Amino acid sequence: MFSHQFLRGSVVATLTSLLASVFTYIFSLLVARFFSLYIYGEYYTAMSYMTILAVPFAAVGFGVVKLLGSFPLVERSSALSQLAKSFWLKFIHYSWLLTLLAFFIGWFLLQISGLKIISIIMILSVTAASFFVTLYTAGMQSQKLFFAQGVMAAGATLIRVIALILVILLSSSLKGIYQSVLFSTVLLVIMYWLFNRRKIKKQKSTFRSNLNLRLFSKTLWLPLATGLGLSAVLGIDLMMAKHFFSASQVGLYAGLSLLSKTIFYFVAPIISVSFAFFTGKENLPKRNQFLLIAVFAILAIGSGATILYTFFPALILGILFGGKFIEIVPLMTLAGIYGTLYSIVTVITQHALSRNHLTSAIPLIMVTIQATGIWLFHDNFTQVMLVNLSTMCLILAYYFFYYIFFLKMEASPSQEQKSN
Repeated sequence: MFSHQFLRGSVVATLTSLLASVFTYIFSLLVARFFSLYIYGEYYTAMSYMTILAVPFAAVGFGVVKLLGSFPLVERSSALSQLAKSFWLKFIHYSWLLTLLAFFIGWFLLQISGLKIISIIMILSVTAASFFVTLYTAGMQSQKLFFAQGVMAAGATLIRVIALILVILLSSSLKGIYQSVLFSTVLLVIMYWLFNRRKIKKQKSTFRSNLNLRLFSKTLWLPLATGLGLSAVLGIDLMMAKHFFSASQVGLYAGLSLLSKTIFYFVAPIISVSFAFFTGKENLPKRNQFLLIAVFAILAIGSGATILYTFFPALILGILFGGKFIEIVPLMTLAGIYGTLYSIVTVITQHALSRNHLTSAIPLIMVTIQATGIWLFHDNFTQVMLVNLSTMCLILAYYFFYYIFFLKMEASPSQEQKSN
């Protein structure tokens, strides 16, 4: 019997977070449609680097969900507030070190990425702001506040889209795109903070604890490796494309990559809800059921999208991007399959992470194979996409055999107890 709470949470989160995903998608489409291929390639590559840099923050987010999930539901708002305050104090105390680190990362990216200085500045600025977005998002999901979190995320991304429309009308500059992204990210942090503060006042909680999530705790190394692996396998192809293809070709490949990520955007709410339910102590006996629900839901959505990509490629591409992306029509089926497989890999990896299994770090190992494959086979987009698909298939094959073995091991103790 499936959990009504899980299904209800999934529906609520999907409907609200879907708006944020749709607005994010619209933002990317507007950049692709109204800016040159060069600007679009520059922007999309910068976003890939930003995703990689934000991985440590995602690891903290995993830790926050697990930490707050160990408290009674009524105390989690106050615990989140105390945790956020602890991080603010840490950032202030180590501000000099963080500044030096930012300069070093900026210099390093300038040497290896091929991006403009303005792109490097945007990467560092948005990454810093996204830390607290991740913190509050994880905290609200641990409280099962899926609707409120989704509405605020949707509101911030809608404002981002409106700001971009103004940029298109006034200047159509790369700087304007980045300003829209940074403004909406900071705004979302403020919205989350105000909401959590108001909730604490309404509850009049008496929660008191020396709550502190250590940034370098051993419990965060596995989420860090997991997040880095998932982000790297999704973005390494575009980062390497910057070195192998011309500026306009990078823009075309970015469009192909966006078609793959479209599926991930639309199933992201399911993945977020799944991890919250995987880690909550009240749901531990049923998390295998939650995994099956999530995988089948993602497979259904991804299959539908892939069918549309296959039978109506020119129509979809023309509506979304316009005529300048028509060259990638033959590869749209591969993009749909890749986006579906990546989404399934993500939810299975998070399930393994909720159990603290080292197997959740397998994407980080596989990305080395992916990068090697792209380095060897990059004559055209088809070769790169086939390398991506092969990597996803290898990861899923590993998980398939691992889970068969693991579930047998898990079932053995219960069978022994019955015999006794």
